[in-house]
Amino acid sequence: MSEINLPEILRENAEPTVIDQELLVSLLINQRPKGEFRKLFVKDGINLQEADQIHIEFLKILNIDFLWILPNLTKLSLSHNMIEKIENLDALVHLKELNLSFNHIKVMENLNHLLKLEVLLLYSNQIEDIKGIDDLDKLRIFNVANNKISTNKHVIYLRKFINLRSFTIKNNPCTKIEGYKEYLLAFNPQLKYFEYKLINEEEREVAAQKYYKEIFDLQEIEKEEEISSKRDSRDKTNLSSSLCIDNLKDDYLFQDMFHHDKKGKLLYMVNENSKNCFEEYRNQFLKICKELYEKGLEQHTYRLDEIKLFQDVVDNYKTLVEEKARTLVEDVLKTKAEILMKIKQLKESTEEEMDVDVIDKNVARLHKFADDFNDSILKTWKILLANELTLHDQITVMNETFRFNIKDIVETFIETVRTYFSELRNLESEYKDSINSVLLFYISEFNENDKMPNHFINVCGDKDILNNNVNVSNEMHLQIIDDWEDNIIVCLNEWLEKFTDEQKQKEEQRNNKKILEVSHFLEVQKKDMQAYIGDKIYNDTSIA
Repeated sequence: MSEINLPEILRENAEPTVIDQELLVSLLINQRPKGEFRKLFVKDGINLQEADQIHIEFLKILNIDFLWILPNLTKLSLSHNMIEKIENLDALVHLKELNLSFNHIKVMENLNHLLKLEVLLLYSNQIEDIKGIDDLDKLRIFNVANNKISTNKHVIYLRKFINLRSFTIKNNPCTKIEGYKEYLLAFNPQLKYFEYKLINEEEREVAAQKYYKEIFDLQEIEKEEEISSKRDSRDKTNLSSSLCIDNLKDDYLFQDMFHHDKKGKLLYMVNENSKNCFEEYRNQFLKICKELYEKGLEQHTYRLDEIKLFQDVVDNYKTLVEEKARTLVEDVLKTKAEILMKIKQLKESTEEEMDVDVIDKNVARLHKFADDFNDSILKTWKILLANELTLHDQITVMNETFRFNIKDIVETFIETVRTYFSELRNLESEYKDSINSVLLFYISEFNENDKMPNHFINVCGDKDILNNNVNVSNEMHLQIIDDWEDNIIVCLNEWLEKFTDEQKQKEEQRNNKKILEVSHFLEVQKKDMQAYIGDKIYNDTSIA
């Protein structure tokens, strides 16, 4: 294919183009430096595997395809085409810059695997929502200008991109929402540039002050979500390990029994009858193991459901108490605002007052305001602490009740484990008798003129040797079966103890944290009031 003639391709009647190897090679050659270096480049040939950037622009490309042939790309531009769907970029794991501007894309999708992406340009498409890029932690420059984004819900979504420095969204319906820019700046302090202009710090500060309460509430939610996420991740790991029977889904136990039992292996290899006896034993053994594994999965799922049900009940109860606490706190803030307004009015009326009696009356009224607020603080503090104490006692009782319930569940399954392992031991004893009978018959067939193969003589050369080897093999197998049973039971009990202890510890930590929060919040309100009306007046009040 000849070198791409861009002016010719830009003609309105140009036919849509597909991405193929010939096109990629031509573009890479065309986009190399001019002159002698380019001649050498074309002469020596091009290695697509080494290409680190390419511009596939103005070609009326309909679909993204064939780019897996350029796995080391760090920069890719597909702007000014006819692309409707973001796809087939999975192989470009080194990509740092992606330009899909001036296309017909409606949905942001199939981008989460581009973990090194720093620049994402989607200018002038038909995108209605910012989503599908949750994993792009390194994103620094993001342009979705001239699209169809109509709501501002993406403002909170962008908070997760802590490395995002430049965001452009002009010519979208959402930018016409009153106060949009202020809302964006308030909730995204990581941004340095908006619409490619340096953000004014005073403007950012004004926005942050306007949405102070909303930002504070959101930060608290984000902290709780982060803690919850870490807890859920830890709990899932613990609960997964508590299954304790993973290895029973395969033949690990059976292999373990014969791993060091060399003579046991030779016993079942003596003849066809012994092999058939062994194979029947193995099939029945694995069937029992599989049944126990499936029982374990059922029990594990049941345990997870019980835990979720319990946690939902506790969480709902905590939510009710927290809602009451929130109402009380809001009442305190409302009372504080009312008192501050009265104090402000009183101070303004006193500033130019010359009458000593009037000033004394005003000071007395300030004392009254301080007393009223202190009374409100003390009353709220007592109620909040009483509610928290009740909540803590109730959750402690609920934890203890749940501990007995989950213990019953685990102990019931332990009995199931014992039943199945008893079946395995019985099956091992049956195999012992069966292989012994088969090989006794094998021995009986030999007469003085027949000679047993040498490698079997030490295994079943006579009745005594056979009985001894069969018994030793049986004892070894039974010991391994016992060990596996003990390990599973220990695993279950250890999980039970660990889980219940963690529940108790989490509640203790929650309770301590909440008491500190209540005391700290109310202490801050008192200090604010003290600073506003003056230390002397405040310290003269009854409980300051």
